[in-house]
Amino acid sequence: MNKLKIVVLVLFFILPSVAFSQEDAQVEKKVLILGSFADYNEALKAAKNISKKSDVLYATRGLVYDAKKGLYWPASDTMVSGEYLARRYNEDCDNQSTICLTIEKSEYYNGFKPKFYIIVGGIYDKTDPEAKIQLNFFKKYIPDAYLKETSIYMGCMH
Repeated sequence: MNKLKIVVLVLFFILPSVAFSQEDAQVEKKVLILGSFADYNEALKAAKNISKKSDVLYATRGLVYDAKKGLYWPASDTMVSGEYLARRYNEDCDNQSTICLTIEKSEYYNGFKPKFYIIVGGIYDKTDPEAKIQLNFFKKYIPDAYLKETSIYMGCMH
């Protein structure tokens, strides 16, 4: 193999995988938490109630719930069928709105207590002033709402 081919292989295939690890794809974020529940049905009831009071869309993100499997993507989604992927973006709503309420699994967020269904009102960059604005908006309906810092994997999911 000539030297040029070796350089090309190193530059395009080996270095990117070494230089861009999963840790590099972890981004500091703030998650707006509107409630946490051990039971999914309680979380769903609360999310729909908050949605009605605040006039903010409740979105499933296409996820379904089963008492045995929990929250997961249905078989129609081939890439992640049967799996759960956490909300990573504020715009991750059913209608591409920039604000919505979703129910997420707490253990998929770094530093969150596991085995809870959390109502998420938004996900923001660590320094985004919109996080505080939305927190204040939701505090009118949920006085215990809060922002929690975490790191979220923002790299490619396939």
